[in-house]
Parts: sequence; C-alpha cells; structure tokens
Amino acid sequence: MIKDEHKQFLLGPASAGKTRHSGRMLYDHLAGTHALLEAWGNSEDICNAGLFHSIYGTRRFRHQSWPLTDRETIRKLIGDAAPRRWLYLFCTRNRAEFLADDRTARLARDRGRQPDRAGQSLRAA
Repeated sequence: MIKDEHKQFLLGPASAGKTRHSGRMLYDHLAGTHALLEAWGNSEDICNAGLFHSIYGTRRFRHQSWPLTDRETIRKLIGDAAPRRWLYLFCTRNRAEFLADDRTARLARDRGRQPDRAGQSLRAA
C-alpha cells in the first residue's frame, strides 16, 4: 500500500498527477510499478523505490519531477532503508547499463532479490 505522505508528495510538489507518461499520468505509472512489485512479494523498501523510480527523470523520460540536486528530500521521504542508489542509477544511466551493472545485482542480492537481466522486472527471489 502506498503511504499517504508519498502519494501527497507525488501528486503535490512533484506534480506526477499532471505529467503524462506512457499514455497515462506519471502518478498512475509509478503507482502501477509499486503495485506490481508489491504483488511479486517485494519488501516495502523495494516497492517504495519502484514508486519513485523515475522521480529525477530518465534517459528516455526527460521530465524531472524532482531535481537531482535535492536527493535529500527523497531520502527523508522514503528513508535510508530504501535502495535510493537504485533511484539515482536508474535515472542517470540507460536501462541496459543499469541492469548489467554489478552494483545493481549486488544491491538486489543484498536485499534477497534477483534483477531480471531481460530488462523489465525485479522479482522476489
């Protein structure tokens, strides 16, 4: 379940409810990612990382809902347990590099998860 404070932040200051992404609103995309990760049995910190996965924009999705220079605000929102490093890497590298990166695999293993090298998912191990 998405925390109220996360939803309020994304719909308020981050304007995810007013930004288009993949034929729908960005918030719907982010909430869908969270729901998928939750349905696969991932921990709350992984689900929260999915909820914020493109908050800084990506190479394909150029819109920044929140400035990369203010990562501290996101840290305060989702905490230190969430894999914020993933958020940074996902937003600043292309997807193939991100998934092929040993650091990504190591972070996933440390949290009992296996990244799908085909490029689309992070399922509970």
